[in-house]
Amino acid sequence: DSAGNTYWCVYLRGSNYANGYVNPDTTVSNQWRPVVFKYDTQGNFVGGTPMDMVLSPDFAFYLRFYRNPQNGNYYFTSNGEFLSTTNVATLGGTTITGSFFIASYNPAGQKLWHQQDGANAVATTFQSYDLAFDSDNNVYFSGYIFGGGSVSFMGFTRTLTSPGQYVVKLNATGTNLL
Repeated sequence: DSAGNTYWCVYLRGSNYANGYVNPDTTVSNQWRPVVFKYDTQGNFVGGTPMDMVLSPDFAFYLRFYRNPQNGNYYFTSNGEFLSTTNVATLGGTTITGSFFIASYNPAGQKLWHQQDGANAVATTFQSYDLAFDSDNNVYFSGYIFGGGSVSFMGFTRTLTSPGQYVVKLNATGTNLL
């Protein structure tokens, strides 16, 4: 951020961590809740913020974390490579039904918005590898689509004959493809 602070996303179980930070998470096994730690320019622990998000191992493994330096919001992308009833993600109380999600959270850890693909199939995996922001806080992300089916994201559908790359631009509120 503008003060030089550093942000680090980790997974924690309910216990004490990082200079007395108490993680309130007491989820059952095989579910993970991300926590964003903040450190000052000297490396001192400033605080931790649990995200209103619960992930099974596959979604946790592929989770990517970004922070928009202009508005301070956190952004996450992930995919569940092997969809099943035990491989799920819950964002702010909403269960993800697709194989991929992108979500925005405020600095207090509350979900602002999310979008997900409509793949609903093990055969197609929608993965994200990078995310960036422009001066209007529009969100750009890119990645790769694997598998042999079709993938749908916010009204855009691509039928795959072979794996391929993609680049997506969303408005700042995550409601429109641009």
